[in-house]
Amino acid sequence: MRIYCLKRTTIPKLAVLATGLTAAILVATINPMPAQAFPSKAANCAGCHAVGGSTTAAASTLTPAAGSTYTVAITMAANPAGGNTGYAIVPVAPAVEKTNGGNTGSQLSFTATMVAPSAAGTYKYNVYTNQGVTDPSGYASGTSYSITIASVVTIPPTTIPPTTIPPTTVPPTTIPPTTIPPTTIPPVSTTSISSLSPDHGTVGTWVTIRGTNFGTPGVVKFGEGTARVFYWSSSSIVVTVPSTYIVEVGSDDASSPVWYRNDGTVPVTVTPSGAAASNAVGFRMESSGDDGDDD
Repeated sequence: MRIYCLKRTTIPKLAVLATGLTAAILVATINPMPAQAFPSKAANCAGCHAVGGSTTAAASTLTPAAGSTYTVAITMAANPAGGNTGYAIVPVAPAVEKTNGGNTGSQLSFTATMVAPSAAGTYKYNVYTNQGVTDPSGYASGTSYSITIASVVTIPPTTIPPTTIPPTTVPPTTIPPTTIPPTTIPPVSTTSISSLSPDHGTVGTWVTIRGTNFGTPGVVKFGEGTARVFYWSSSSIVVTVPSTYIVEVGSDDASSPVWYRNDGTVPVTVTPSGAAASNAVGFRMESSGDDGDDD
């Protein structure tokens, strides 16, 4: 589509132009032209495409290197009447780079490839788009973007003369050897209970505790009670269950039943003299009577 300037056209020329336009409109009506964009004819584009319309254009970088390639993302609004779409990127002096594309389908976005100018400066480009014929049912719009090419600053290499440092002679220093006496670390002994035999019973029951590293005789605990020790070696200890848990029930008669507080399982630990306590192993307390209250 072309826009004609009619300011100095004579009447005969107007008649010829009108006849030509009528024929062009008739042809366009029968065979609508696809979308067109001519970057070489900026005046034609600017006449129909209003800059600041529905078109957007974004350069992949606003400061490309001189002579480098960059892309421009172009979007446009859809024409309800449909039709092919096209675009053109037209340079504004002193820029000379230009491109156009589309006219093959109705897509509403394009990615145009541009080459940045080789000289430093700021450059502006107008972007025009349209879908379908421009008049009367086509959509024509436009926008613009700018890029800046930075000046290339060449810094000459700096030559630094070599510096000669005379060698320094340092007399050798003799350090007498240091004798460090060996350090003897005593072995770490860990007291550990492996089993109780038996592992349940009443107050006074003889219990054999087996394990490792029992060391020097110390204390055997049944919960809060301290057991009486009858035999102690590095791997076994013989004790009796302490009477901490006994409670007499009934009269003072010797035949009264006997019950034990905390009737249940109590932890048994071995603490050798001068060492830490062992692991705890459970011992189940049992009552010796069949009557009374179990506290």
